[in-house]
Amino acid sequence: MGPGAPQLILHLESPNKGGQGDSVYRTVQPCRALGQQPGVDVMAGSFLSPQVHAKLLVADVLVLCDVVEADLIPVIKTRRQRGLPTVYEINDDFQAMQPWNPTAYLAHNPVSRSLSSRLASLCDGVQFSTPYLQQRFAHLSEHTAVFTNNLWSLPSVLSRPASDVVRVGWGGSLGHRADLETLVNVMGPVLQTHAQVQFCVMGDESFRLLCERLPQGRWSWRPGGPLTDYFAFLSTLDIGLCPLLPTDFNLGRSDVKFLECAAFAVPCVAAALPPYQASLLPGTTGLVYTNEKELFAALEELIVNPGQRQSMGQAARAYVERHRIESPHALDRLAFMEACRTRAQAGATDVSCEVWRGFAEHEAPSYGDSTLRMLGADGVVAPLLEGLAALRDGDNQTACAAFTAATRMAPQFYVPWLYAGSAELDHHRALAALNEALKLHTSPSTLVMRADRWQAVGNHDAAKRDLAAAADVAPEMGLPFARLAEFADQEGDTVGAVAQEARALAHNPYFALPHARRVLNALERGESPDLQALQRCLACDDRYWATRFALGAHALRAQNLADARAHFVAALAYAPDAAPVCAQLARVEASAGDMVAARQWLERAKDAAAG
Repeated sequence: MGPGAPQLILHLESPNKGGQGDSVYRTVQPCRALGQQPGVDVMAGSFLSPQVHAKLLVADVLVLCDVVEADLIPVIKTRRQRGLPTVYEINDDFQAMQPWNPTAYLAHNPVSRSLSSRLASLCDGVQFSTPYLQQRFAHLSEHTAVFTNNLWSLPSVLSRPASDVVRVGWGGSLGHRADLETLVNVMGPVLQTHAQVQFCVMGDESFRLLCERLPQGRWSWRPGGPLTDYFAFLSTLDIGLCPLLPTDFNLGRSDVKFLECAAFAVPCVAAALPPYQASLLPGTTGLVYTNEKELFAALEELIVNPGQRQSMGQAARAYVERHRIESPHALDRLAFMEACRTRAQAGATDVSCEVWRGFAEHEAPSYGDSTLRMLGADGVVAPLLEGLAALRDGDNQTACAAFTAATRMAPQFYVPWLYAGSAELDHHRALAALNEALKLHTSPSTLVMRADRWQAVGNHDAAKRDLAAAADVAPEMGLPFARLAEFADQEGDTVGAVAQEARALAHNPYFALPHARRVLNALERGESPDLQALQRCLACDDRYWATRFALGAHALRAQNLADARAHFVAALAYAPDAAPVCAQLARVEASAGDMVAARQWLERAKDAAAG
């Protein structure tokens, strides 16, 4: 990590309780391996930890792992001025989150959606978990790398007693329910054809209900649990399954299910999709399928050929042992960070800054073989996590209680006050909490949130002052300019509104909503809209529904029905409210003379509105 010691790598992950796969594979294991390298100290935690905040501006390297926080914009810029590199990590397709995902609201919120891209583009390098994600988001940085998920070690594989039973199995999270439905469709005929097969499932209670359509006594279910329980489950299988539906989000997933099965010498049948194309060699380390018929045939091939199962499982395990154990990859990560450091130092203007001088005595390593310190298991992080979960579920009372408790535990830490202000339903109490947060830290998020509260109580001048202050601190956020544009519109200052929106796009080219709104307003007034800004947004994010909707509306006005249909269909795939999109598709089909299709779309619009 260059001259001088000690050196600190600070890994900032999304808030979590720990133990789940994403945290293990993207934070704990890579950081533990980095902490085994000479002269390298590592700390990992979330935005909720005051210990993390204390190191943000002095860590030798800062890694932002799928973090979406506008308050990090000034941090990145200050670190660049000091020649300290910041790396952004993208592990999922954040523009295509599944509706069930607890973080799906980030994809629907145009500000949060744009921030992932904007933060990544501000950093000195971007690293990815898969080649597919690197290809999709390569435009965010000239300096990128792929660091795949790996296993920490190869488990022991114990020989099992000889048995005529062939155990075919799969385990996964609730988000894979649709994948399991595909398996159940195929396992019915498999169980009917091969009496020696037992289907084994691990996961959510609803998975058991799905399996009840299968012949009784021919399948088993166990509830989901920690990774150690899942590994114990895999060790009992003869054939593993890696199904994936070809959704936009799934294309960016990792191949970790294959790795986990392969580690136990369990041969896999996997979907022929990008996650498995680089690691699973068809016919050697596993089999692949593209439809249910091919899935049945692949399973049958392995069921009736125990020798092939053994050789394929051993080949897969050998691949993991040679290529996918975590520790050897630490040097590649360090080399990437060193290149990011070179980029940061090229733009440094203030090198006479505070330097990190080592951990405090109470910051004990989390592992005996590494310098890694994992933060957040106790202290103020616990009530903050509780509050965020309650807030996400709409329970503001519980959230307020948790955040208030956090302010008492860490009264000099601005984040609890910020969250207390976000959860409080009473505007005046919210303003009091936000005022406390701003006394402790000039946070753009707090300024924007306080502007919302000022506007709610009718103090528009104070709201505009806070928005202007947020724009000064973090113009790259884009939102303060867009909000100022809304005020200008309300005051009849169209020229001023357009100018503010131009600033929003100039500072954050990924923030599409104000430009979509401007196009729709122009069309409503019968004017010709300026599409240039919206086309720029489309180039950065072709899945944002509002961009597609506005372009569809423009194409419909021009009677370019093919383009209008294509844009509206794309908007429908991600729109939080399907009703207006379906209504526009009805207009497209009516214009095309297909009244049957138009009535069908109108019925869908009515159903969506009723729902």
